[in-house]
Amino acid sequence: MPNRANALAVVLLALAGCASQEVAFTVLAPLDTPRDATVVVRGEHPAFADGLPLQYAADAGYVGSFPLPPGQVLTFNFALRGEDGELPELSHTLEPVPLRSLPIVQGQYQEVVTEVARWATPADPSRPAVTFEVTVPSSHPAGSPVWVTGNLPELGAWNPRGLRLYKRADGKFVGQVQLPANSTLEYALTRGSWSTSERLATGEEAPNRTLAVGSEPQTASLAVGGWLSSDKSKVLTGNIEYLRGVTSSHVATRDVIVWLPPGYHDEGNTLRYPVLYLHDGQNLMDGSTSFAGEWHLDEVAQRLVQLGQLEPVILVGVYNVGSDRIADYTPVADPQYGGGEAAAYASFLVDELKPQVDAAFRTRTDAASTGVGGSSLGGLVSLYLGLTRSETFQRLGVVSPSIWWSDREILGRVSALEAKLPLRIWLDMGTQEGNPPQANVDNARALRDALLAEGWSLEQDLHYLEAPGAVHNEGSWGARADLILRALYPPP
Repeated sequence: MPNRANALAVVLLALAGCASQEVAFTVLAPLDTPRDATVVVRGEHPAFADGLPLQYAADAGYVGSFPLPPGQVLTFNFALRGEDGELPELSHTLEPVPLRSLPIVQGQYQEVVTEVARWATPADPSRPAVTFEVTVPSSHPAGSPVWVTGNLPELGAWNPRGLRLYKRADGKFVGQVQLPANSTLEYALTRGSWSTSERLATGEEAPNRTLAVGSEPQTASLAVGGWLSSDKSKVLTGNIEYLRGVTSSHVATRDVIVWLPPGYHDEGNTLRYPVLYLHDGQNLMDGSTSFAGEWHLDEVAQRLVQLGQLEPVILVGVYNVGSDRIADYTPVADPQYGGGEAAAYASFLVDELKPQVDAAFRTRTDAASTGVGGSSLGGLVSLYLGLTRSETFQRLGVVSPSIWWSDREILGRVSALEAKLPLRIWLDMGTQEGNPPQANVDNARALRDALLAEGWSLEQDLHYLEAPGAVHNEGSWGARADLILRALYPPP
């Protein structure tokens, strides 16, 4: 118990001509409350004039015990004290919390045990507050929360439970988060899982939303047309198998989905097939597991093989682990977003997963038959894998790559090559990706030109596309999946 606070309270009460009654406070504060911060009790009575400070106690919360005047009903609330002043408590719906009241009874032990939902957001030009205000359809299930997830770590890096929104009295769901100034947010809404993600009013897949984060606080007011039903059945085409719970000494355990080409299980078939490894595996073929829509890659590949437009190829979709996605898919750390564990992810693919796939299926194991691909950060890590593991992967699907990562570090890797590598590369970018989109197109052109300078040739071992009107989401990538597959694995 802080002696200074007790002395201050005793002096104030003595001045008021009151006896005192000891009252204990235990406050459960939000998880992001700094452990070295001070939570204070604030109220109208002189005893609270300077704020009665509570201190953090492990497994208990913020605690303190103070002499307060008996025979009165005191009203109070809590605030978070820091170097720049105090932040008042707010409700989950960002509204001021009504004053609490406490009748002080002489000679009776009293303890206040309560919880603070959140603190007001401090002003920070480098991390302005973004408030989400979401109107849900009349069919929204009673009691179901709404979540915002997105590409930035503050929103879970595509974990379907990124930022929870709470229902306000007017029926809208609201929440707030601080994001890096001048960043571009891509995000989606869910009811807590990818099987309950946002849909348009027509029932179609809702594209990812985008938001240009400036340097001032802003509010994104949104309306949801509908939700994907949580009981949606899987719609899979072709021969689908799974490797469940693949463990690793390098990365977190994850599932793997495997698509086998038509005829693979035909009696007497002993053919071996090339293999294309793909990141974000839960987004490729199964809408019930996708975190932002699916590519429908199983239907696309089935159709192309049957038409003779694609060499029969085994597709291996490696699921991401949401909390580790940024780390796994980035070659170096970014000053703002961290990451930089792609070398460990590469070791998992090459030394652990590939041997399992080669043992379980009839694969062609040589590098010339083995590819790797993905979109966004998955496109970035695919190029990195080709540059650093060309003895394993020689066909690369570099789809809408995040070239901007760590001040375009990947361009330096390409320019530093001592000799051209035996890589067949697909590189693309949509003309409406990002904010402003021209920056991403310019980055893609810079990567194309760097590859050309190192000896790659357009339409021979480098296929480049600027997709007109395409945005940064699964729907756009799925729309050009046939072009990607045919460029990497043309029919023999």
